[in-house]
Amino acid sequence: MSIAMPIDPENDPRNWSEDFEHENGKYYCRCCKCEELFIGYKRRVICKICFNQKTWMQEMFGEKYFGLYLLVLFIVSLIYCFS
Repeated sequence: MSIAMPIDPENDPRNWSEDFEHENGKYYCRCCKCEELFIGYKRRVICKICFNQKTWMQEMFGEKYFGLYLLVLFIVSLIYCFS
């Protein structure tokens, strides 16, 4: 088991600084994707860096066409299920 270094609440980009002003906003949490510690609301499960990363589908289709891609994918899956 490794010992975690103290987190700098002001400068760490993983932290959710928006949560600090709330009563439950300064809890130590572990990110479910990168497994690093961050500070934020006690029920957060993902750090800010991982939350803001684009998925491969968003990279490939871009923000403008991502919704259209999901709609087409949904329609194709419906056609496949009922055929």
